[in-house]
Amino acid sequence: MRNRFLRKVLKLICAFPLMMICDFTSTAGEIKKQDVIAVVNGSLITSSDIAVKKETVIHAFLFERGRDPTSEELSGEITKAEERKLISRIASILREKALQEFGVTVTAEEARVELEKLYPGLKENPEGTLEKEKAFWKQYALALKEVKESPEKERLIYDSRLKDFMEYETWKAAIKSFGTHEKIKRIERAIPKSIEDIYRDGESSMKDLVLDEKLRSAITRDVKITEEEVQKIYESRFDSTVPKPSFDEVRASLQKELLELKKSEFEQAWWVNFYKKAKIEIRDDRFRSVIETLKTSVKK
Repeated sequence: MRNRFLRKVLKLICAFPLMMICDFTSTAGEIKKQDVIAVVNGSLITSSDIAVKKETVIHAFLFERGRDPTSEELSGEITKAEERKLISRIASILREKALQEFGVTVTAEEARVELEKLYPGLKENPEGTLEKEKAFWKQYALALKEVKESPEKERLIYDSRLKDFMEYETWKAAIKSFGTHEKIKRIERAIPKSIEDIYRDGESSMKDLVLDEKLRSAITRDVKITEEEVQKIYESRFDSTVPKPSFDEVRASLQKELLELKKSEFEQAWWVNFYKKAKIEIRDDRFRSVIETLKTSVKK
């Protein structure tokens, strides 16, 4: 859970300043027709909404390949990165529509309650929690600085500074996404100075997570399982088990497992259908394949 929350916080910290820039750019004046990349249910996605910085793309390429990209490679990598942002933006627009259709909302108080469940120390030991958060973000920023100077030592840097905070795969993804000088500075500026800073940033991130959970519950609220379905799983799973547990011994766990499986399958089908019904127009030929990608993908 910590890693899931952490990834969300990292994403928002690094993305928020960029979103502010994009919003300002696309609304500062009249949007030109040639700047519109896509239209989703009437909402415009402009070139500034999916813009990526060349420095970020070069950094990610250098980390993966150990060399700078050629001009042709750089152009291709920028297009791929823009396509990923386009898909993410389309998903965000459709998520907002789904939230509106189901009337799903989250209050600040709900987000705060969930945050305090995740971080009981916020109430029990606020000063200690603040010091731990400061220590983590300082270590994180320092690790990114060190790996930028010595990329060949990324595993050693992870083991010495971040092993207790995040998984290695999360660290590798972070290097690619957040390893530029600009983003490291953003992280340093985001280091909490007070317990209120943790609440502010944490509530924003937690609100997003709670919205997703509420939306999932709304989508799957009518999913049910029958006793016959549970009995069928019991027989297929434990038919050759010795000693064989009684049905009553495993009923509750099988019910929970089956219900979760059915909800996941229902939710997946629901999102596929929701995407298919959406009015999505791609106006930039470079991203025509996005439509096919969306048709064969699901949100979760």
